Amino acid sequence: LQVFMYTLNCFIAESEAAQKSGVVLLVNAR
Repeated sequence: LQVFMYTLNCFIAESEAAQKSGVVLLVNAR
């Protein structure tokens, strides 16, 4: 459970950057 929470926290912390870079990656993928 600790590992899951740690991963979840990391995901939330990087969510903003992931969304911005994710959009760029999706656009480049097309």
